[in-house]
Formats: sequence, structure tokens, C-alpha cells
Amino acid sequence: MLTSFKKYDHNIIISIFSHQNQGGVVMKYIYQALFIIISTFILVGCIEEIGWDKLTVISEDEVPEIGVVPMKAFEEVNNIVDLLMNNFGHEPDSIIYGPTALLNEPERIVSVNCIEVVFAIASLLESYGVEPIAIAMGDKKTGKGHSVFLYKVAGYFGSLGGNFQDWQLPIYSTTKELVRAIVKGTKVYVNAYDIFNIRENFPDYDTATLPFPLKAGRFSNQIDPPLNPPK
Repeated sequence: MLTSFKKYDHNIIISIFSHQNQGGVVMKYIYQALFIIISTFILVGCIEEIGWDKLTVISEDEVPEIGVVPMKAFEEVNNIVDLLMNNFGHEPDSIIYGPTALLNEPERIVSVNCIEVVFAIASLLESYGVEPIAIAMGDKKTGKGHSVFLYKVAGYFGSLGGNFQDWQLPIYSTTKELVRAIVKGTKVYVNAYDIFNIRENFPDYDTATLPFPLKAGRFSNQIDPPLNPPK
């Protein structure tokens, strides 16, 4: 997952979408810390981790076209991404929080990673009728990589996410071309990827308040030659 986040200007993408679519305090924190430790221990110990290899994936032909979405929706996405990127660390970990926990209980969160940003974007856009689709890319062998929100306009693919390069205009005729654009100039090693519907795989992703574990899995769509191979 990407850990180097840059400041970005989303006005171009937002305008295109608009045109295209229209004392006691101490004890409080002690209790909160204990709650996080206990709940995380229970979850990690008792709930089977969800890996990319266990997701129900879809093909790029199954990615739905987005309907009419007001410009304010993408301005809100911009604001949420800025909020998450500017107020949390960016170290990747295997404990994932949904947007309810991230935005309503920030004192519980140490850092955010790419899939948490994608979940927050998906939750907001889903309220405007946009299907919550994500694309996960990375190393087929280790399952480690990066994730972005995926959308399609007039048959072309674009993406949104927490990194500067995650904000891609809908100009790519295939998801493979999109993946190449996202990781270009980064150090993320990618030789495969998967597309999945977030809601279908994580039914309560937007309302869950407890964290859930997500382990690295295996990707199914091969990219050859691989991108950013280790030297």
C-alpha cells in the first residue's frame, strides 16, 4: 500500500464530473484504549481474516456506469480524503476501520491505509447512487499492494483514492491501462489485480464501528510484464 501521500488539486476531475454527470478525561482515554485492545484481540483471534483471494470478484465488463452525480458529491469526496490524509498517519496495517469509526471516533484510529480511504469514498458516493466498486492491485505472490475506488464513464475507467496518482480521469479503455497509470512513478510492485463490489463483499463496511482484519491474498488478473519489479 502506498505510504507517500502528496497534496493534490482535484478541481479538474470535479469539473469534468460536473460537466459529464451533473481527570475523567484520563479515565475516558484509558477505557477507550482498553476497549480497542480487547475488541481487536477478539476480532483477530476469533474471526477469519478476509483475504483478496476470498473476495467475490467481477470483470471490468461488469463494472456499472455511474449515473448523474452532482458536482458537490465529488467536492465532498475531496474534503473527506483531505480530512483523512491530513489528520492521520499513513502506515499500512491489517486492521481495517470503516468510515463510521474513522469519521465519528477518530480518537480510536492511529493511521489510515488505502482501503480505508476507498471505503470512505465508496460510502459517500453510494449515497448518490454510485455502485461501490474497488480495484486492488499488487504482488500476486504476496498479495501486498494498493487499492483505489473504481468508476466508469461512457465506457472508460477512472479512479479515486488517497494518493495523488489515485485520482485518474475516465480516459482508460481497460482497467489494466488504469492500473499502469496509477502505479507509474511509484515503487509499488504490481503483477496482478482484482475488481470487486465493496457492498457485496463487506455488507456493513459503512456502518461497522469495530475493526475487522484484512489479510493479504492473491490477485487473479495478470499484468505482464509486471510494474515496478524489484531491482
